[in-house]
Amino acid sequence: MIDREIKGKDEKIGNLLKTLKVKKWTATEEQLNYTVADDLYILGQITVYAGGTPQATGINFTEDSPTSFILLCGGSEIPAGIEIIAVYR
Repeated sequence: MIDREIKGKDEKIGNLLKTLKVKKWTATEEQLNYTVADDLYILGQITVYAGGTPQATGINFTEDSPTSFILLCGGSEIPAGIEIIAVYR
């Protein structure tokens, strides 16, 4: 019984995770603008990571549209080669 309950939860979690999308970029020096090409996301439903560190909405980045976001820092803070990741619905 317990195994069946756990399995059911795993399946539900698996279905939930399938609704999330991930987009990765390798930044060019001083790159602040990022576009989720050929895809729309729900405003407020995006998490951004810079170099593996989560960024706070409205403090570290702003959503420019349902297809793009802008990092809110000085361009010199974004070195070439840093990985930027967006997880969204």
